[in-house]
Amino acid sequence: MNVIIDSNALFSALIKDAKTRCIILEYDGLFLFPSYIFVEVEKHKGELLKKSGMTNVDFAALLQLILKKVMIVPNEVLAPYRKEAYEIVKNVRIFHQSLTGGIQSMCQNSENSEHAQKPPQT
Repeated sequence: MNVIIDSNALFSALIKDAKTRCIILEYDGLFLFPSYIFVEVEKHKGELLKKSGMTNVDFAALLQLILKKVMIVPNEVLAPYRKEAYEIVKNVRIFHQSLTGGIQSMCQNSENSEHAQKPPQT
């Protein structure tokens, strides 16, 4: 299954060491990552740093861990499917709740995993 990480999921994983981060880092496959998210990360970096409580170094380290779990998809590849994708994900909250509930035990069982922990403050 191909799963696209949108900016909301990425921001959630960057801000809080919780389910979204665990799901991304513990997933055995690769996620698809639209390249335009880099613009969003830069645009909101100050807010993300403030909300996460991380230093620039820790933030960059976490982002690099996440990037190891994704395949970056160029915007021009995704653009033709934008309208169709919107129609498909109208009820994404329901899907997200089901996916999170189904994978939650994976995160609870990996509390000692290095990926499930917040990078140390420097």
